[in-house]
Amino acid sequence: MSEMGRTRREEDTGYSFLFFLSLSTVYCLLSTSFLLQAAELRLEFIPTHNGSWRNFMMVDTLAKSVFPQLNLVVIPGVASKEELQKLPKEQMEETKVHLAVQKRSPALYRRYLQLASLGPMSLPWRDLVAVLGVDPSEIEREIVGEQGEKLVAGASLMPADGLKLTIEGKEIPIEFNFGTLAKAINEHLPAGERVSLVERKLTQTVPSKPEVEILVISGRAWAPWAVVEEQVLESLKRLPVGTTVREIDGRAPEAQAILKDINFPIAPVVLLKPLSDEAAKNLEGYVRQGALEVKGKKKNLYAVRGLSSSGVLWQKKEKPEKDLQLFLMSQCPYGVSAQKALLTAEKEGKMPAGTRLSFHYIVDKTPGAAKGPAAFNSLHGAGELEENARQMVLQKYQPEKLRCYLEKRLASIDSSFWDEALEACGVDLAGFKSLYKEKSQGLLDADYALTESLNFKSSPTFLWKGRYVLSGLGSLSRLEEFKGVDFTQAGAGASTGGKCQ
Repeated sequence: MSEMGRTRREEDTGYSFLFFLSLSTVYCLLSTSFLLQAAELRLEFIPTHNGSWRNFMMVDTLAKSVFPQLNLVVIPGVASKEELQKLPKEQMEETKVHLAVQKRSPALYRRYLQLASLGPMSLPWRDLVAVLGVDPSEIEREIVGEQGEKLVAGASLMPADGLKLTIEGKEIPIEFNFGTLAKAINEHLPAGERVSLVERKLTQTVPSKPEVEILVISGRAWAPWAVVEEQVLESLKRLPVGTTVREIDGRAPEAQAILKDINFPIAPVVLLKPLSDEAAKNLEGYVRQGALEVKGKKKNLYAVRGLSSSGVLWQKKEKPEKDLQLFLMSQCPYGVSAQKALLTAEKEGKMPAGTRLSFHYIVDKTPGAAKGPAAFNSLHGAGELEENARQMVLQKYQPEKLRCYLEKRLASIDSSFWDEALEACGVDLAGFKSLYKEKSQGLLDADYALTESLNFKSSPTFLWKGRYVLSGLGSLSRLEEFKGVDFTQAGAGASTGGKCQ
């Protein structure tokens, strides 16, 4: 389980994907005794275009491996004002982030792009800039309101089919072939800065079929919003391989068979299906990174790890009872905000009449040595694990005190004064500590088993009527019954779709 703030592993970047390209000629770097000058290689880039990402990974790989002394500068821009106006909110934010990071430093921006292209799924930009030593809140201030609008207004207009790669003002055609592109770059360098390349003919042909099928099993038949977010598919399409996207209705026999085979309870789900042995070998790099997980009895499907989206529990039926279960980590800011929003709505009568609200807690479990007990841990540390257990014990054995405790405790959830909050609500502290010692392990075990069976990894995740799963702080608002719950004032920051995972 990894939070939207946890650093992704950077080993094995998966650049082996690039060798899917047509290779009629490959030029190999043998040796050079030249000390290359810092010639500037400039690449135009549209952050929301898949082709731009393939361009970058191709050029960046060559710059690092073959021309290490070249200074690669990537210039972000937009395709057109009309396209810009049609961008979804998430892609508009992404565009502004790219512009803001590049404005700070071209070198920083190149490193940002290198990190962003590591995984087959979209990595949160706040994580990336933090890894690079920049406070995400600083970037956030630069992209909101008038500041953000100025960034976009000042962005270069770049025709989508005419992106340029230049050296010292001389244009180089962008070729999706290492050898051809390396030769073109080399020829544009001053004679004293060129590297030694050797031509080698290969008989390898272009694959006749795309190498990877992106298989989407949809839940839209049960709920119109139970679909994969478009930005997820867009990020997957950035893989520098041939891909096709195929959607299957979750009710179809093929979809049902796949869901049973991979033992996945929620629709929709996204799987990568390699169409050749070579493609399967390439995906193993992402498995080693932890970005993909091998699924199915034949081990021929790859699930995107950490992609915990909204959907339906496809094998279950809607319950008549109005049960709303919130799955959270007690010190996740988004989980805390979800608790606050729901408790406020409950208090103000803005929840559906008859709703029964309960809480469950997302933890990890490490098997104990020999016959020893299993060890539990929580994403935000020991303090969060203890707070999870406190709320569990109170909900189970003194439920009438829970809301009073949460009202006082959520104001400073990570403070050490939990005992004062309990006492202020009339809880006998000695008796509570005894219950905690005796019962907390069993309650943690029960919630761990429940969340694992449901594959709930994100805080907050809502479960309505035992079937409808909604992941992310503001996601519950997709249901008409909960339109009156205000998640924007809950205090988790700018993103109402935020979650810890």
